[in-house]
Amino acid sequence: MTTNVKDPSLHGGKEMNFCDVCSSPSVHRKSIFAEPYHYTESGLPNVYLVNVDVYYCEQCGIEVASIPHPRELHLLIVTDILVKPSAMTGDELRFIRKTLMMQPEEFADLLAVETQTILDWQNAKALNRQSDSLVRFIFAKLLGQKGELEEDVDIPVPAQITEDDWATTRREIAELAEVNTSLGIPEMEWKLSSGEAS
Repeated sequence: MTTNVKDPSLHGGKEMNFCDVCSSPSVHRKSIFAEPYHYTESGLPNVYLVNVDVYYCEQCGIEVASIPHPRELHLLIVTDILVKPSAMTGDELRFIRKTLMMQPEEFADLLAVETQTILDWQNAKALNRQSDSLVRFIFAKLLGQKGELEEDVDIPVPAQITEDDWATTRREIAELAEVNTSLGIPEMEWKLSSGEAS
């Protein structure tokens, strides 16, 4: 975090940014594709933001970004994870669960598995095909058009999920991606760079 203060000594009384940790002046920059902001606060290792305001404190070495619409950004990242062709990682599962504001115990109950199973999945490098398909299916059903939990979601018992259900869900995810991509986050863009097609 940085603190904005109007400094009358600056030409036109412009705002100056100070580090919240050591109160030293922060250096401002706008992130670009050549120098994106590594959004490690998301909990994902591969998210980089462009066209956001970034503040760097030379005194304590802390760099933070000002993200005007974090909820919308997180929903876009969720959508990208759900439609990517490769297996979901444990970090991505954790990210989506937190975005949907669910505790591990709640998600475990929904899937009729032990809480430890969810924790194990979250620590996995990649989910196996069966777990990956099940998790994506459930997340897609929980994710409403605005990214909020639906009050009355008809979630099938895992044993009842068929290939037709999954094909339908993939279509729903694609439609959701189209809707969420059109949200139009002002003065901000983002990219998910994992070294693979997504």
